[in-house]
Amino acid sequence: MASSTRGPVTLSPRADLTLRPPAPFDFDTTTSKPSTLPDPTTRHEPGTHWQTIRGDGQLPGLRLRADGALYEWVSVLALLQMATAGRLSKMVHAVFDNYGTRVGFDGHELHAFWQTRDIAAAGEEPLRALELGYRAKSLVRIAESMLEGGYDEDAIRAMDRGQARKALLRLYGIGPASVGYLLYQTFHHYDALDTVPPWDVKLYARLLYDTEAADPDRIIADMTARYGRFRALASAYMLEDLFARHQHEPIAWLADEIRT
Repeated sequence: MASSTRGPVTLSPRADLTLRPPAPFDFDTTTSKPSTLPDPTTRHEPGTHWQTIRGDGQLPGLRLRADGALYEWVSVLALLQMATAGRLSKMVHAVFDNYGTRVGFDGHELHAFWQTRDIAAAGEEPLRALELGYRAKSLVRIAESMLEGGYDEDAIRAMDRGQARKALLRLYGIGPASVGYLLYQTFHHYDALDTVPPWDVKLYARLLYDTEAADPDRIIADMTARYGRFRALASAYMLEDLFARHQHEPIAWLADEIRT
C-alpha cells in the first residue's frame, strides 16, 4: 500500500510564474471547476488554486489547474461508471487515501495521484475491500495496460474524432459514455456529445426543459441544433455555470442529486 498513511511529502518552492488573463477571461472561473466532484488533488479559494500532478517521476505542486494524463482520466472514469455523485466521491477518496501520496506545500496538504505500479502490484482484492465493486478489476487492468505500453496518447491526438473514438473504446473500462468525456476533456473534440449518461440527463433536463427527465436523444439533437460543432463545449459550460450558481446560492434539487 502506498504512502498516504505516512506524513506528507513536503515540497519546496522552485519557481514563480505570473499570469494576468485579460478580459473577458477571469482567474477563478478559469481555474475552478465546480461541476467536478471534489478530490484530494486540488483545492481552490478565491484568487488561489492549488493542484498536485505527477510527471516523469516528479511530484510538483502547482497553483494552476493542470489536466490529468490519459491514464488518470481513464482511471477516474472507470470509477465513475454507474455511480451516483455521493458514491463516486467516497470511492475516489478511498483510493487516494490508500494509494495516493500526501503532499504538503504552500501551507496546504493535498494528495497526488496514485502511481500506476502501486495499483498493479496491489491487485484486485485490496481494492475490492475499499468497496469499489467490479471497478477494482478495471483499475488493475487499466494500470497493467499502462505499464505494458497500451496507452499511446500522442498517437490518439493525431487522429480525427472517429479514429480517436475507436482507439479509446479499445481501452479497458471505457464505454460509450466515458469515451465522450475523454474526447472532449483530453483531446479537445468539442463536438463529442454522442451519449448522455443517466445522471447528466437529469441535469440537462432541468436546464433545457425545466423537467425532471428527458429523452437523451432529444437532448443531443437540441444541443446540436443550438451549438453545432461546439455542442460538447457548450454542455460543459452549462454544467459549470449550474454548479457555480449552486456554490453561491444552493439549488435544492441539485443538492438532492449530489447527496444521492
